[in-house]
Amino acid sequence: MSRNPKPLLARSLIIKAALCAGATLLFAVAASTYFFLDDFVWMYKARFEMATLAGWLHAFTAIAGIGYRPVSQQIFFWMSWHIFGFNPLGYHLLCLVTLLAASVYAYRVFCTILSNSWAALVGASLFAFSSAHYDSVAWASAFTETSATAAFIISIYFYVTRKNAASTAWYVIALLCDETASPLPAVAFFLSLVVQRRPFAESVKRSLPLWLILGIYAYLRVMFLGIPFSQSGPYAFHAQLSIYGPLIYQSILNCIGLLPPLHNVENSGGVPGVASSIAFTLLVAMVFAFGIGSVIGSQRSRAWRVALFGLLWFLFGLMPILVFTADNWSLYNLGIPLLGFGMMVSSAFLLPSLETRGAALVAAILIFVVNAFAIYGPGGWNDVDGPRKLAVATKSLYANLANEMRRTRNASVINVVAPGDLDNAAHVAGYNWGIRVLSGSASSNIAYTTRPLHDADMVFLWHTAGGYFRLVKSHLRENVARTVESGTTPPLHRYPIGIATPRTLAQARAAGIYSETAQNRCCFLAKIATLGLQKPTTATRVIMSFYVPQVPPLRGGELVHATFAGSSLVQTARITRSSTEVNFAIPPTLRAKKNLTMTLRMGAAFVPKVIGENGDVREISVMLIRVRVV
Repeated sequence: MSRNPKPLLARSLIIKAALCAGATLLFAVAASTYFFLDDFVWMYKARFEMATLAGWLHAFTAIAGIGYRPVSQQIFFWMSWHIFGFNPLGYHLLCLVTLLAASVYAYRVFCTILSNSWAALVGASLFAFSSAHYDSVAWASAFTETSATAAFIISIYFYVTRKNAASTAWYVIALLCDETASPLPAVAFFLSLVVQRRPFAESVKRSLPLWLILGIYAYLRVMFLGIPFSQSGPYAFHAQLSIYGPLIYQSILNCIGLLPPLHNVENSGGVPGVASSIAFTLLVAMVFAFGIGSVIGSQRSRAWRVALFGLLWFLFGLMPILVFTADNWSLYNLGIPLLGFGMMVSSAFLLPSLETRGAALVAAILIFVVNAFAIYGPGGWNDVDGPRKLAVATKSLYANLANEMRRTRNASVINVVAPGDLDNAAHVAGYNWGIRVLSGSASSNIAYTTRPLHDADMVFLWHTAGGYFRLVKSHLRENVARTVESGTTPPLHRYPIGIATPRTLAQARAAGIYSETAQNRCCFLAKIATLGLQKPTTATRVIMSFYVPQVPPLRGGELVHATFAGSSLVQTARITRSSTEVNFAIPPTLRAKKNLTMTLRMGAAFVPKVIGENGDVREISVMLIRVRVV
């Protein structure tokens, strides 16, 4: 007489609902954060670069940075932008819903493999409740890992239920989400060989379509999209086996929540190189799969075989991390290894002493409590200077900025004043892209300085004690707040931005200085620009603040050659960041003069794509934000 399926179905639904409810309680606070860092870059691409069919298709035919993730980056942000716009809640809710779907399918896979719903609950709880997911919900750009993990586990589900076509299709989706899904064929092979105890040849045959997809993917990546190799640098080909042990050990501690939430494996040192040894990894995979697989498959104890399978899943899941991003990865990269770790732990609940409902419920509750403490407790994710506080700082800037831009509608130069430690490349990139998305202009400008600019339309000052930006000036010609945290008064500058001559717009253009829209604002410089400066008697240097537009000719930065009239000395400065402050020494023979004439020669220039953009259709180069002679 067969068992009544209704109680089993009800139990399954209750467990799935409990997993979703628990994960929602843990990560709801993460879903309420704002955008930060790379989020703005992808929104910029969604709004401007993917506005045409050619730009949309480009997402599938080019590598973005070091990765190829068209579905989880470009398409995700394109879709989210057109649905949610500049509202971060929608983006984060999609991340959370995807995590919940992955948790449900993890439980279904564990149930199918273990044939024990209570043991499956333990493994699924380890995955669903892990505090490692905090970042993947709080940061929309981490959707790459969440989506790849979800597609990965769905593919495994269809594999174990013998729906091979669906399994293969979901594996393709997983690879288009993130490279970390690449070990799936090895996991499928071991599942057949070790757990299901299929013959070696049959295990190879069953997983062969997945191996073929991986081979095609690798071939297309290398031959058409390209993976740059070199003897040194971020793409160097070398492996340091000595670091793999500590990385794996720390990953295990992260999986069970024993390390502080902000502990990043990169702190221990890593393999120098993003794609450091692809061939080595493939060799290790082959050794694991075809060398020791037959030995493992001979074990008779089901719990023992499931534990070994979970360990192999965990190790194979780590391989893309160890090889591709061993020197730069975070906890949100642990999604796929977490599934293997959950399988390994749940195998213990197949033993007679733990194969009870009570033991499984206690374990699941304990897992929830530990992770809740890791998120909400002292020093937890919601307390430390991590994603939440970074998002708060960013939101304080954009909330004010959005209101002011709606009110004035003519903001041209936006000045963000922050200490040097906040003005790093990641923050600068994030804010610059975000300003353009918010303003609707692909060329809106923002200047980063450690002191306020008098001629900026808006000035936002970093409040160190509060950890947020506050608006201290709004709209053209209003005075900058004189009381700043350093206690200094911002210096005043003459048109345009510290330049004594030329004085009129016509004279300025003749000298290669192009005002953005009107006088008293930042200006673009031609390939050769000549400007006059008034010099205090004691001045020994000229400090210039430049902004490099994000256009193809200047993506590698700009080379500026500066000379002073009356001196043959040529001073060269390379501007590699979007906003840079450069010091030029005044030649000793000219320091007695009250007026100086300075000529700047640029290494590259461009013609604006839009006729009349910024009031200039000639060849232009960098933007000059201000000049100080000190």
